[in-house]
Amino acid sequence: ITGISIMTFSVSGTVYVSQFYVEVHYVSYAAYRLANGDEMALWSPSTGSYNYATIDEYPNPNDSDYNSYGGTDPDRDLLSFTNFNLPYNATDMAVRVHIRCMTENPASKMIRPILHLNQINYIGHVYGTESYDTHTMIWLNKPGSIPFTVADINNIEYFGYIADIIEPDETVMYVSQCWIEVIYDLGSVVNPLQFGTLF
Repeated sequence: ITGISIMTFSVSGTVYVSQFYVEVHYVSYAAYRLANGDEMALWSPSTGSYNYATIDEYPNPNDSDYNSYGGTDPDRDLLSFTNFNLPYNATDMAVRVHIRCMTENPASKMIRPILHLNQINYIGHVYGTESYDTHTMIWLNKPGSIPFTVADINNIEYFGYIADIIEPDETVMYVSQCWIEVIYDLGSVVNPLQFGTLF
C-alpha cells in the first residue's frame, strides 16, 4: 500500500467520512504458459504424435523426450497455448521464450526461438551447444522500438523455434523444453471504498 486517502467533513462539530480509498503499486509480475497444441509441426517427436507434448515439461526438463530435426531447410515448430490475460494497467512488458536445446554440430546448425504476434514472426538469437543447455530470448519491444501493449501480449498467437542452417549437412538438432513467459509491472491502482455522501 503506497497511499491512504480519507475525505471528511464536519457538521456541528461531528466529523463524517465521505470517502476512503487506498492506492497500491505492484511491481515485477511474471506469467508463463506451456504449449498445449501444434500450429505447425515440422520437427520429429521422439515419442507420440504431438510435438508440443515432448517439450512441455516445467520447471524440470526431461531430456529423454524431445523434438529433433536433421534436414537442411529452415523448418520450424509453432506451438499454441492458452492466451495471456494481463490486467489493463500492466506496464513495462517484455516477452521471453525459453528453450532447452542442443545440436550435434554448432558450426553447421543452430536453433532460434520464435514469437508470433500480429501475423509477424519475431526471430530470436541463435543458440546451440553440443550438450543440452537452456537459453532465454527476451523481446523488450515490437519492431521500431515500439513498446508492447496489453492487447499485444494478450493476443500473442504462437511461440516456438526454427532451424538456422549455416552449412547444410545431416547433423541433428534437438529441443527438449520450450515455454513462453511475460514479465511486467502494474501501475498504481486506486480502489475507492465508498461510504456514501450525507448530502
